[in-house]
Amino acid sequence: MEYHKNNDSNKTQSISTTQTTIEAIADAVFDMSVLKVGALITIEQHISLEQYAEKAITLNSDITKELLEQIFIKDSPLHDGGVIIRGNKIICAAAYYTLTQDTSLDKTVGSRHRAGVGISEITDSLTIIVSEETGHVHVANQGFMKRIDNKNDLLDYLSTYLGRL
Repeated sequence: MEYHKNNDSNKTQSISTTQTTIEAIADAVFDMSVLKVGALITIEQHISLEQYAEKAITLNSDITKELLEQIFIKDSPLHDGGVIIRGNKIICAAAYYTLTQDTSLDKTVGSRHRAGVGISEITDSLTIIVSEETGHVHVANQGFMKRIDNKNDLLDYLSTYLGRL
């Protein structure tokens, strides 16, 4: 998907997410799922996530499956919080979001999932959540969370969401 992001009234930046990036994300997510490595991956869209990125650890790195997996390894200093993806870059790691206050979520839903839903309630971002307890994969956007059962379903979801058909 390509769009223009206004960072302020004078700056416009073109952002694009490629199919290679989508595939790297999906590969990493389902590798982590099998190993029950918890992850929180947020893909920025038109509403800037800069206020969260400013408080996180700046990376500005190309997206690879291996880098995403290494960020979320339990002993990594970056594994707490989420990563924010802008176009084809991981702009930061260890980003923290406001948790949802949605009382309809089951009380057993943990803070990683609540953070994913929370950021989706206040921005147009999409967040992918991997549970470290079950390995289940969920996506959160527009305040809702949906379970994704396999890599192909995640690829389809991301391609549709990011405008790649």
